[in-house]
Amino acid sequence: MLDSGSSSHFTLHKSDFMDYELLQSPQEVKTAAHTIYLVDKGAVFIDHIMILKGKKVNKTLRIYPVYHLPHLTVRLLSLSTFLQGLSIYGNALRISLLTNSKIEVLQCVPCNPGDTIYCLKGTSARLQSIHSVFVKDYEIIHR
Repeated sequence: MLDSGSSSHFTLHKSDFMDYELLQSPQEVKTAAHTIYLVDKGAVFIDHIMILKGKKVNKTLRIYPVYHLPHLTVRLLSLSTFLQGLSIYGNALRISLLTNSKIEVLQCVPCNPGDTIYCLKGTSARLQSIHSVFVKDYEIIHR
């Protein structure tokens, strides 16, 4: 889920990580209900479909850092974190994040028809070999 209020990217599944590392010290995270602590972070690869020039294109995106937060009920992508290097374009059909050179990195669509909550329709990726183009902390993976 794309979250405009989230300070970082989070996943509840340790299996999402391609690699991860323990933090030097636990980081405090305040939620609406209580305080929890992050202890590890890592890189996550996401397979997803984008609509480019009217055609569906399979893409893989690497996101780092992503923090492990097992108490979540959904994976969260931080819009504010993305906007520290990407720009946004959106309408009722989708929200797209683009590089400075106007390359679309990802597209989020309403989670359900008519929703104002947007999700990245994708799955965790497990890649054997990749060719990639680096874009700050995000990678566009060409397969």
